[in-house]
Amino acid sequence: MTDSPRAPFRPSRRALVILILLALATRLLWVLWLHPPTAFVYSDMGGYVKRAVDLAEQGFVPGTRHLAWQAYGTHYLLGAILKIIGTQYLYAAGLFWGLMGAAAVPITYLLACRVCTRPWMPLVVGIAALCWYPNLSTSGFFLSEPPALFFGSWATLRLVILLQDGKGAWHAGIVSALAFTVRPQLALFFVLTVGLWLLVRKRPEVRARLPHVAIVGACLAAIFAFSMWRFHEHTGEWGGIAEAANANNTASRCHNPRTQVFANKRLFDRSHTIDDGRLIGIIPFQTRFKKVSHDSFLGMRPALGTKEKEFTVTVERRDGKSEVVPVKVGNGGWSIKFVGYIGDREIHRALQKLCVRETGLLEQLRYGLVNLTGLWIYNAQWPDSARHHKLFGRYAVASIWVFNLVILLPSLLGLGLALARARQNPGLAICALQLVGLFCVSAYFFGSIRLRTPYDVYAIILAVEGYGWIVALVRRKLGRAPVEATATSSTAASE
Repeated sequence: MTDSPRAPFRPSRRALVILILLALATRLLWVLWLHPPTAFVYSDMGGYVKRAVDLAEQGFVPGTRHLAWQAYGTHYLLGAILKIIGTQYLYAAGLFWGLMGAAAVPITYLLACRVCTRPWMPLVVGIAALCWYPNLSTSGFFLSEPPALFFGSWATLRLVILLQDGKGAWHAGIVSALAFTVRPQLALFFVLTVGLWLLVRKRPEVRARLPHVAIVGACLAAIFAFSMWRFHEHTGEWGGIAEAANANNTASRCHNPRTQVFANKRLFDRSHTIDDGRLIGIIPFQTRFKKVSHDSFLGMRPALGTKEKEFTVTVERRDGKSEVVPVKVGNGGWSIKFVGYIGDREIHRALQKLCVRETGLLEQLRYGLVNLTGLWIYNAQWPDSARHHKLFGRYAVASIWVFNLVILLPSLLGLGLALARARQNPGLAICALQLVGLFCVSAYFFGSIRLRTPYDVYAIILAVEGYGWIVALVRRKLGRAPVEATATSSTAASE
């Protein structure tokens, strides 16, 4: 990297057109023939489709609590498409999922033109984004990953443009708000980006001013307020966006791979397997529970132990009343079972406090490291690892190895370099902050290869930067001057 600020590279029109055409061809071939999303409507995909169909047919109905289970952006988007074209035309919605996956490729190339430090890097990044199997694969499922990739990369590009050119504040704000609806955890990234702007705002090459930041902030504040109101309308509670976060946090604090919930004590008493009741399973935890010894530093070590036992927890309700809830540790620590509603915030908080008390702070910190490493190891790329895994699972496994061997360490090097030189290249630092936000959220909840895939484009950009730094270092050691990017106004990219 160069220590002096540089103007963006002008995108190659030929490269951009070729990337667009190839992205369209591969993604449309994937969703229309090889891997249509309509052939994989089960589990999470079935949940998104059901919620979308309910929205399309019934509209917004307060009190429908299942609509508050997950972040709403994906099923709102899918529901809007089905409202327009008809719920019977689900294949057309699959086409839209493919188009989002295709659009992310040129967006990533344009982002690389804005932030990369050597002229050969943007094309390498664009080709890598085109060929990256995990993002191709998720285009064939009705999951949140394709819209998260599309809106997340688009928002990142617009924030970089706003920072560099001082243009498009409303554009950046609206797209950032849409990205938030799909991935509410991006809130941390937006906060970090404001902190970066405060650090670099006085530099002459930074043209984003306080009114621009205020516009983006207003868009995000508006969508956050709507999200809270929507959650309250469906659940009667304030202070949340998706109820799944309650169960996810219990799993992260207790390290139980599965949570099972029963409507009454009779069903609770009859449960003897990990498939009874309403359940939520954390696939990275399930994989690690099977493959890694609890004695290992990266093992699960469930907070409530591995022995079968039944006890009660006292739950303090908001109205001041207390409730005693039956709880059971089942199947060798594999599951925590209780009587109630699966998203009940007070029950989950009582369980989380119990687990933190049982483990102590140091063990919870270790849990955070274990959660984080789920982004890369002891994990499978679900749903490729489930149904039809014999057809596509091998490519998902190969992609995990490629990422870990080729991208992971260079991307961490690039991340460190980008943050260290944030004043010289704040645009690249914004890409690094996407990964920083992902790491923090994953350590607190859990890391998953599937949930990581929308962020892989930033890892690719930073990995290319890491390789560029290594090559420059070797050239210097050999006494050869490195080829650095030149910052001239003639190479500035048009918006």
